[in-house]
Amino acid sequence: MSLLPSPLAPTGGVFRLDRNVTTDMSRSITGGWAAFACSDGRDLIVSGPQGTADYEMALEDAISAAQEALDLIAAQGGQALTIEGAETGHIVWWTETRGIVLRDTAIRDLGFSFSATAEVRDAAGNLVTQPAPPPVPWHPSFRYFRISQTTGDLFDAYRNLYLAVESLLSTVVPIRLNAAGGPAEGEGGWLRRALSQIHPTTVNLANYAVAGAANPVDAVYNDLYAGTRTQLFHSKAGRPILLPHTLSGRENVLASLERLGRLYVDLARSALSLQRGSGVMTYAGFRAATTFAAELFLSDDRAPAEKTDTVINPNGGAVMALPTQPPDQSRPGITTWASEVLVTDILTCVPVIRRIAMTINGNLGMLSAHQPALNIDDAAVLQVHRSLQLVNPDTVKFRYVT
Repeated sequence: MSLLPSPLAPTGGVFRLDRNVTTDMSRSITGGWAAFACSDGRDLIVSGPQGTADYEMALEDAISAAQEALDLIAAQGGQALTIEGAETGHIVWWTETRGIVLRDTAIRDLGFSFSATAEVRDAAGNLVTQPAPPPVPWHPSFRYFRISQTTGDLFDAYRNLYLAVESLLSTVVPIRLNAAGGPAEGEGGWLRRALSQIHPTTVNLANYAVAGAANPVDAVYNDLYAGTRTQLFHSKAGRPILLPHTLSGRENVLASLERLGRLYVDLARSALSLQRGSGVMTYAGFRAATTFAAELFLSDDRAPAEKTDTVINPNGGAVMALPTQPPDQSRPGITTWASEVLVTDILTCVPVIRRIAMTINGNLGMLSAHQPALNIDDAAVLQVHRSLQLVNPDTVKFRYVT
């Protein structure tokens, strides 16, 4: 059994579902796309017509088709499924003049943590015991913040993180009430007043505004409330909205989420004396730490991937070393090792692909397994991309599976 249909459509993709499919699924989608998944498997395969000639557009089109198919299946009484980490693990192909180009992509998090202690001694050299910090009082905003850090969905995270900021900010700057005890100002008016009141004495909003903003209060208001928040909290036809599980607008939401998260943490530090773990690695530090040569390999070995694996082919399957480019560090916080090989050169060594590995100084660093095997006979070129992404302990969550 093979992972991909043959012959391959001009474009398409493979995405991992959150759990096994209970029955075979097949759906036709507008625009000439089709989707299918096999019973007991977790791979959703989508195929489409000619229309994209590069990786970025092929990925966006394939994800959109996959999400539409899952919407139809759930609406028609089938399983309600989601895609796990569409951006961080997928196979996508598209058609160029040289034929079908197929790219296998995987991104892994790389965390760094730092700790330090300091001693205080008196004039005689005796150690001075430091009093324990006072306990942090519980605040309702903590609930929203925790949910934002535990959900797997980016848009749910943003909504709850916004509510965390709103909850805490309304404690610092209470909403004005009328004589009957109801709100005496609209939500937008209160938010702008609250932001104006905390800037810059409580927190400097210039730290959370988009780069180059002339007025930090207006910039934060337009970003968090008038822009991202409004499009996420509303779904009326004809209004600007952000539809869940699409690539369109996702990078902007992630960027806004990062600013919103820093605003919440810093406001909580100021208003509630909140203490969080400290110690971060800068992008420059990460770039220096990941400037090393790595090698990519393919194998048809049938062994399932295990955390204890030390070699790519524990059962003695065929192995092919790929020509691996120097690390690409053009995106801040991400280092990528890539290879591109003609499929005709691969098939003479490895007839099907069941394992893809990256080694660092000869040691197994990343390992991916394809079950069923990845058949590449219909492709002209195979690209393999493996990346490490920086994760700092003091930052809010930025990786979401949906």
